[in-house]
Amino acid sequence: MANLKIELIHIILLILGHYVVSIEWFSKINPSDEIIFYHDKTIKINEISTPHRLKCIQKCLFFDSSCQFFEHSEKERCIIYSAIKKDYFYGKKSSFFEQDEIFNVSSTLSKDISRSELSLIAPFAFKKCLTLENLNISYNNLTIIYSRSFNDLDKMKLLDISSNQIGRLESDVFKGIPSLLYLNLSNNFIKNLDENLFEYSKELLSINLNSNQIEWLNKLIFKNLRKLRHLFLSNNRLKSLESIFDNLESIFYLDVSSNQIDLVQNDTFKSLKTIGRLHINNNLITEILKLLKELTN
Repeated sequence: MANLKIELIHIILLILGHYVVSIEWFSKINPSDEIIFYHDKTIKINEISTPHRLKCIQKCLFFDSSCQFFEHSEKERCIIYSAIKKDYFYGKKSSFFEQDEIFNVSSTLSKDISRSELSLIAPFAFKKCLTLENLNISYNNLTIIYSRSFNDLDKMKLLDISSNQIGRLESDVFKGIPSLLYLNLSNNFIKNLDENLFEYSKELLSINLNSNQIEWLNKLIFKNLRKLRHLFLSNNRLKSLESIFDNLESIFYLDVSSNQIDLVQNDTFKSLKTIGRLHINNNLITEILKLLKELTN
């Protein structure tokens, strides 16, 4: 009932949205000038033709939190917006990344946007980068990664989002990169991972989640990662380990060191038939004999 009320409130806000929010377009001052952007609050992420306002509402809800409000015009156009706040900034030191900024990236295989002071990546930002295989957006100011931020990156193999301030990942954020092999999310503020986060990442070979604030892992979080070889979970806040590794049929390297683990279930490592290196030091475990027995059987 509570969820229904929230949904109804959301819909009411969306219906009233374009009456109370002023639209300020994302604009370039001078394409040839180094100073190219100015204050902006809205980014258009989708546009459809429909005579029905309700259809526009449904489309906005489809984008989840990426849609902040919409506009339905008399010309039967529905425009979906992602709201952001951005101050005046200079050239490459942008706090925002979207499609119009990547015209010179579309034909490259690798792109390094690290240390660029990015604070937000718009949905469909890399839609024109169909050949991109390696993307580095480490050492920025990202706090959340929205759904569809990496859509249409079918050839992406390596994604580095380490050393940001990320505290939240929307559940289907990696849906648009089904060929991803190497994912680095280390040195962020991640506390929880949705059980469906890797639902579409069946090709992953390596995941680095070192140095976050993860307190627990859902039992189904790694259910589709049968090809995973390396998993890094050190320097988190894990307190216990259950049978979360059951489907990791190919795992060779597992690091859960430097956590707060004081409880490990007897069958936690039972299915790790291919394990070559296990790091579990710097925890609070007092009995390790049973764990060793499981690994040697």
